[in-house]
Amino acid sequence: MKYKCLVLDHDNTTAATTPDIQYPAYVKSFQSCGLEPKLTEDAFIREEYKGLRHYLKIELRLDKDVLKRLEKAFYAYFEIHPARFYKGMEQIIRRHRTAGGYLCVVSQSPEKYIRRDYRENGLFEPDIIFGLELDEKKHKPSSYPLEAIMEHYTLEPKELLVVDDKLNGIEMARACGVQAALAGWGLAAPEIFNTLRENAGEALFLERVEELEHFLSEEKDESF
Repeated sequence: MKYKCLVLDHDNTTAATTPDIQYPAYVKSFQSCGLEPKLTEDAFIREEYKGLRHYLKIELRLDKDVLKRLEKAFYAYFEIHPARFYKGMEQIIRRHRTAGGYLCVVSQSPEKYIRRDYRENGLFEPDIIFGLELDEKKHKPSSYPLEAIMEHYTLEPKELLVVDDKLNGIEMARACGVQAALAGWGLAAPEIFNTLRENAGEALFLERVEELEHFLSEEKDESF
């Protein structure tokens, strides 16, 4: 086993959340609140990557009451629509767990939906999940989740691999001296794809799930 612990992001890294759930949820939540959903799917992906709260609060200037109603309608869609995993991710996760590895998730999605998605895709639930419920100050890029995982399992940084589609996950890994891989397979917007590639730094940039599988199957360079 190359790494004792895989630390995976969820949305658009393991699960195709934005095209399958988040964008339809955005459309339906806006419509249910009497608002016009003006973003195309590509535009939504760009805003989601930057942070939807900024778009809703700063650009649309929606008040707190409207934001609460939107959030309620948004997650009502999540309740009945599990996310499909990208082809190949199930095999990577299953192989790692079968070999006795730890699987942790660090995400800004609610924990209950992450657990539901793993079950619906025929997998055991992750060992540890740091989700939306975590104190905001401890969200990525804070090093807190990785530090907690290493302390819990008595692991060294070289024994973990972080896989994430956003730079905040890479910054979290960098702060702890942990190897990271940028997941490029869920990036539909070319400018986001190119920006990540240019700013990957020491992190691996993987365009396809198959590249992650290949990387995990290679012998580990113990000089890292």
